[in-house]
Amino acid sequence: MNFSVYHCEIEKKDILKDIFQRIKKFLGNDFCPIFEVAEKLAKDKLRSIGLDVPLFLSNEELEIFINEKDKYALGFRIVPTPSPLLDIIEFSVEKKDRKVQELLENLMGTKIKKGSFIENILLERVQRRLGKLSPNGKKLADTSIRNKIRRLYDDNIRSKITKIIYTYGENVVPLQAIKESLKTRMNETKRFCDDPELFEKKYVIVCKECGTSYLAFSTKEKAHNALTDSNNYCTFCEKENVLDIVEGYRVVEALRLGIDQGLWLESLVGDIISEFTSHVWIGQIVDTNELDVLSIFCDKVVLVECKDTSFGQNDFYVTAMKAQDIQADVVLIVVTRDIHPNVKRNIERYKREGERSFETIIGNSAEKIKELLKTTLITIQDKYIKEWLSGESERYVISPRISRILRRFVR
Repeated sequence: MNFSVYHCEIEKKDILKDIFQRIKKFLGNDFCPIFEVAEKLAKDKLRSIGLDVPLFLSNEELEIFINEKDKYALGFRIVPTPSPLLDIIEFSVEKKDRKVQELLENLMGTKIKKGSFIENILLERVQRRLGKLSPNGKKLADTSIRNKIRRLYDDNIRSKITKIIYTYGENVVPLQAIKESLKTRMNETKRFCDDPELFEKKYVIVCKECGTSYLAFSTKEKAHNALTDSNNYCTFCEKENVLDIVEGYRVVEALRLGIDQGLWLESLVGDIISEFTSHVWIGQIVDTNELDVLSIFCDKVVLVECKDTSFGQNDFYVTAMKAQDIQADVVLIVVTRDIHPNVKRNIERYKREGERSFETIIGNSAEKIKELLKTTLITIQDKYIKEWLSGESERYVISPRISRILRRFVR
């Protein structure tokens, strides 16, 4: 299900029922007002058995117009703030650009803002807190680096690259050594290493006797010239005519950063959340805290802590402090290794006693993390939609959580 939310101000003098009648007329016969129809059908059924009694199924503060043919709907509800607002939600099975804001502005004769009333408050509050990008945030903001790091979402590629980096670091490695390390066939190893997004090809002068490697060159010609200048003499084993030019490979810097600093995981999480909301920040500094991923989604501030290593007690306390500082409503802890039972118990205690939700997502593969994170986000989304459709607009605005948000906003 695809959905978007909008809101606009309405005049106090407007009669709520008149607003929905105006919307009904504007949308036309292709759209069915489901609450109005449900009330009429129920009254007709009661009359058929002689019961002509008052019945109020429709809600003066909520109506949903459905276009069954297009599998599309628009919902409208009144938010009774001191200056009344109209919240609008758009549902569709297929994601299409329907120019909803333009349509709604023509309908309402006023400015339509993207996002709910609460989302706009949260967005303004969070944006005031955002500082510079962290060093990691700057790297992930570079499109060239980010696209290379996205190659690490492939678990097979990432495991191979990780093994090479942990064995050889930044060194140029002969093809034969990579083959032996990965335990793959030579032609398969060659195809893998010849991918320019994964490896830089270099030519290394190597001693055939003692195995000493000398300088690496970008072209074979440069290596050959250097070999000629050396008189083919190895200064380590002190033998002549023992130097040779060997084709070697070095993992590109972006991938080394992606593995060494866990940037692939932050990038993956950011990409997944971006499928659900456009309000996503990666590697932001807030005061002195570096936030891996921050988002506003379904009227909630969502903080994500990513760890491609173990997640300990101290990591949890730091994450909890970050969540308190940014006033996060939901904290997602995404890790690639298991969490110690003591830390899990602490997280459960915070979930029971704290004012925010904590969830752990543990997966040793990118696909598993993607699956679990999407499931978590869909759960948040479904809960939001159910609350929206409940029509409890008064609770929506006057709830303790909203009161806290408003207090923070006016500080």
